[in-house]
Amino acid sequence: MTRDDIEKFPELVFSGKLNWEQVAKELVVFIVKNKPMFGLQKYDEDFISDFIIIFLERGPQALSEFNDHRGSFLSYLFCMSRNIQSELFRRASIKHRIEYHNINESISEYYNKVEAYENINYSDFERPKVPFNYKRISFED
Repeated sequence: MTRDDIEKFPELVFSGKLNWEQVAKELVVFIVKNKPMFGLQKYDEDFISDFIIIFLERGPQALSEFNDHRGSFLSYLFCMSRNIQSELFRRASIKHRIEYHNINESISEYYNKVEAYENINYSDFERPKVPFNYKRISFED
């Protein structure tokens, strides 16, 4: 697929030969085959699969907002892919911060739990609870 083929997609949709969902699927194939063009060659397969999922979910709606008076379709596609990549970075950053916070919280609470377990008085377990009458019975009885 060449640049001219990509630029023809809006015309095909406006003429009724294709819809935006079909265009999004074809563009995903193009993006995966041309990863260096969109800066995806440096990421792992998990990142690329998340990218594809988001592109297929949001692609038809975002592509339908394309206006040829503002620029070329390829530049619109490139900006759309960059926005999805930055969103994935934000998600990963937020996830990393939450995980970091949770680990630090569990480390700080660990010492509180150790201290609480050290202060357990096991002789209190043998004492009766409030509603019962306490009578010590010798083992000989």
